[in-house]
Amino acid sequence: MELGIQRGFSSAICAAAGAATADLVYAITAVFAGTVIAGLLLPFARPLHYLSGGVLILIGLWLLYERRHRAEVRSDTRNLEPRNYFQTYTMILGLTLLNPVTITYFTALILGLQTSESRSFADEWYFVAGIFSASLSWQTLLAGVGTIVGKRVSLRFRAITQVSGSLLIVGLGVAILLGLF
Repeated sequence: MELGIQRGFSSAICAAAGAATADLVYAITAVFAGTVIAGLLLPFARPLHYLSGGVLILIGLWLLYERRHRAEVRSDTRNLEPRNYFQTYTMILGLTLLNPVTITYFTALILGLQTSESRSFADEWYFVAGIFSASLSWQTLLAGVGTIVGKRVSLRFRAITQVSGSLLIVGLGVAILLGLF
């Protein structure tokens, strides 16, 4: 959504495709290598839980720092210059693959899939396609909303939403550490 606000729909849709691709990679891994991975991850479930909460807190704090730093460096945060779309795609792909919330979600999915009934090979591919389709459609919606919002809201409102989003990420990290998720 932020890329839609800052750089327009073309950059935002590349970011959306990167996030959806990461979800696709994790879905394929969960479905086809889940048993092996579940066995490897289970002994590390508690440390991974704490690590994901801590990393989220650091990401939220870093975003707050970056927001403040950008505000000090330049007053106009609208940056609509053309970008390298492949670079945007790969950056968001990498960030999503390393995102502790994504990792935690798909770790839980892997562990949960192991307790369900056996599925056919086609069912597993339908599941993977469903995850990718849902992710891509949601990310595309966010890209579109960000693009529309970016053209209509003030810089002050955008600053408030950026700070609120960063604080939400910190709060999610704290909630994970406290065992609320």
